[in-house]
Amino acid sequence: MALFKHTRTPANLVMLYFEEPDTSAHSFGPESTEVLGYIQRVDNITSYLRQRLTSLNLLNSVNVVLLSDHGMATVTPQRIFNLTHYVNKAFFQIVDTSPILQIYPIKGKENTVYNALKTASQTANFSIYRRNEMPQRWHYAQSNRAPPILAVANVGYAFNDLIEWYQDVVVKKINIPCKKDVCFMR
Repeated sequence: MALFKHTRTPANLVMLYFEEPDTSAHSFGPESTEVLGYIQRVDNITSYLRQRLTSLNLLNSVNVVLLSDHGMATVTPQRIFNLTHYVNKAFFQIVDTSPILQIYPIKGKENTVYNALKTASQTANFSIYRRNEMPQRWHYAQSNRAPPILAVANVGYAFNDLIEWYQDVVVKKINIPCKKDVCFMR
């Protein structure tokens, strides 16, 4: 806190990053006791920070912004879609990870990929958008980074890439095996 009160060079930007509860939520599930414990810890840290700012008479001159990188929902194996069940995987490339996939069809297969996935989305729990169909509130369609086709899984659902991610990150690196019927979080 002395950083803020330094007479010649007071700090004008200080950032803190806490890896938890994100890591535990990915490993144990967003409703797990491990996550609840980390939420309590972060709450305690936030309370301590506020108390210190108050005691140093800095509360009205320091802006505190709390951010989160993403939300999370439990996804069970039965709620995972493999897009190659609906369209030949040779016809497109996928960029990004669940629950949103950017789809880049090969030249000449744009309509084939879009139509197959759009038809599948009518009975499955995901949506398919062409760039010009993306909701305006996303402010994404006009970006040069927007893909030709976007697949968006409904909350509690994901795409097949999640299985690979879970195996690579949670099982191999953190050594936490799947619990019965609940082993994917995103």
